[in-house]
Amino acid sequence: MVEQVGLEFVTRGYTKAVGEVTSFGRATGLFVKEVTNAAQKTEATSKKILDQIKVVRDATRATREYTNMLVQNARANQEVINSLTGVNREYKSAQQSASVFSSEIERLSMKYKPLYAAEMAHKKALEEINTANRLGILTDAQRADSIKSLNDSLRQSARHVNQVSQGLNKQGLVVQQAG
Repeated sequence: MVEQVGLEFVTRGYTKAVGEVTSFGRATGLFVKEVTNAAQKTEATSKKILDQIKVVRDATRATREYTNMLVQNARANQEVINSLTGVNREYKSAQQSASVFSSEIERLSMKYKPLYAAEMAHKKALEEINTANRLGILTDAQRADSIKSLNDSLRQSARHVNQVSQGLNKQGLVVQQAG
């Protein structure tokens, strides 16, 4: 009897285990089916997104090409307008005139304004001193001495120019009074 009870117990356990495995198998099958469906939907959505990206990329390329064409046309039109109105010739001529005029003013100022000439020479010498210092030709102490000497020279030139100017002013007053 014990053997029969044991056999029935094992049979029930086996039947129950087979039922649970079958149930688990069905649940797993349903889960796999759902995952497969979700993956297919994701793949379809991804394909649609990629197709839209290609459309946007193509539209962007076409817009860029069209914009480049418009820019080229605008430049060509501006060149025609400039050639018809002579804008380029006048601009180049005005630019050259301004450059020549500026150079001539600088030359005459250097020639007839001694204080201006002294200031420009001072500026150039100061740039040379600083360049020599940066290149290591002069030490900081030598640079300071050179700048002091240069400044003293400029002050002396300015005093000399002022004295000459005062003398000329006095001479002009005498001439006017005698006049």
